[in-house]
Amino acid sequence: MKNTPLIQIEAADSGATAKARVSGLAYSGGKMLLPGWRHPVVVELSGMEIPAKVPLLLDHRNQTSARVGLISAHVNSGTLMIEGEILS
Repeated sequence: MKNTPLIQIEAADSGATAKARVSGLAYSGGKMLLPGWRHPVVVELSGMEIPAKVPLLLDHRNQTSARVGLISAHVNSGTLMIEGEILS
């Protein structure tokens, strides 16, 4: 990987309307060793279409019970950056 992944989680204050926030590097553009794939995987980010809001999932599990927040993502200099709220 080019960069060390960095995720920042900001705790909510005691106010009733405050929410915990998350921001950071989701993917550095390097090789990933993924279960079920024989060879390392690299994602070409330049052609990626990203929805305005993306669910933040616990351990990448695509299940309703694994949804912990809602984020926005954008490509910046060949990396995938995220920011959003932790909802549960």
